Amino acid sequence: MVPDDSAANSQDRHQTVLYTSASDAALGANEGIELWRGFDSAALRTQAFLARARVESGISIPAHWHSQDTIAYLVEGRALFRSGADLEHVHEMAPGDWLFVPAGMVHVEETPDGAVADFLYARDGGGGTTTYVEDEGKL
Repeated sequence: MVPDDSAANSQDRHQTVLYTSASDAALGANEGIELWRGFDSAALRTQAFLARARVESGISIPAHWHSQDTIAYLVEGRALFRSGADLEHVHEMAPGDWLFVPAGMVHVEETPDGAVADFLYARDGGGGTTTYVEDEGKL
């Protein structure tokens, strides 16, 4: 299906396909987590957000929540997700597994020793915000 001319000619949209190389998308690494983001959602005036995170062996990302729903796909490795009021719900992930995390759901991601976790994740709202529970004095 081809969009009608009004959508294709909208001044609010880009008129060409955009490309970013892997090296240009790299945001850097911090405490065992390497991040990539192909495009800045705000600069493109879009609500779409897609990023990649590679978490090294033995890393645990502290309890946090996001302001937007998140869909995560584990490309490579293994990961453990904990969620719930007392982080009692545990999901062990293997390559090819998907995870949906509702906005506001407190969760923890752990990468087991001897493994990495290479994720693609998507959010709307330009990616939203991430809030760490320890910064709020909860849990």
